[in-house]
Amino acid sequence: MLLVLLATAAMPQPAATAHGPVPDRPGASWIADSDYPASARQREASGVVRYRVEVGADGVPTSCTIIRSADADLDRTTCNVMMSRAHFQPARDGDGHAVAGAYTGGVNWILPPADDGAPPLAPMRIANAVRLDERVNVTCSVSMNGGPFGVRGAEEECGFLSGSGAAQALRAAARPAELILVYSLVPEGEAAIGGNEAAGATLISEATAQLAIGPEGGVAECRPAAVRSFPPQMALRIPPACWMQGQPSFVAPVAGPQTRRAATSIRVYYRRSRSH
Repeated sequence: MLLVLLATAAMPQPAATAHGPVPDRPGASWIADSDYPASARQREASGVVRYRVEVGADGVPTSCTIIRSADADLDRTTCNVMMSRAHFQPARDGDGHAVAGAYTGGVNWILPPADDGAPPLAPMRIANAVRLDERVNVTCSVSMNGGPFGVRGAEEECGFLSGSGAAQALRAAARPAELILVYSLVPEGEAAIGGNEAAGATLISEATAQLAIGPEGGVAECRPAAVRSFPPQMALRIPPACWMQGQPSFVAPVAGPQTRRAATSIRVYYRRSRSH
């Protein structure tokens, strides 16, 4: 997927905590490379489109406004996608009641190759890191299978950590540190991709699941296997392990009727900066 959505899904905070609308699934399931406007491709238009979506108390978007433009066609498509496909867990007031609210996010439109499509089913490891430095600056990075991927440093929260509250949690802790989310996909019979992104860090949450993937590339079944959390407890909104459930083209299709299986996990780590 060469379109990098800068606001992904998140699980809600406890009902007693006031918060804004939260996407009910990762934004990667809202948008596909096939949504890239043909006219924008022809003009080689690309860039980050920032948007603001007004969300009703029922979680349904009521309007979309572009707050940072990249291209007229990309702007229009961004809002069309948000209005037609996005859905949210509604904002909550201090008493836990559902209320109307607003959600701000972005799409980084990156021109895909002409033959780009859903990736083949293969081992995958995506690591997101949100960092707070000594000057209270917050940056975010994304890596895929050990190499840089998508937007780095342009957003306080990016990738799977977009909308997670990670930046706020680190600022509240008032010390230089990192929150690291590692997403892993391991097809049956294959080895996981290793990485040292979380070396020396403390595991604070873990969610795992087993996937059954149909020949057309969609997830036919996702069975959560474990959801665990460990201290230090932080008020984070993390995607569930089954975030891809219902996505029609999670991976590339294959010939034949066989069902493919894979294990998936989302783990979050906390690491204090070495200087502290």
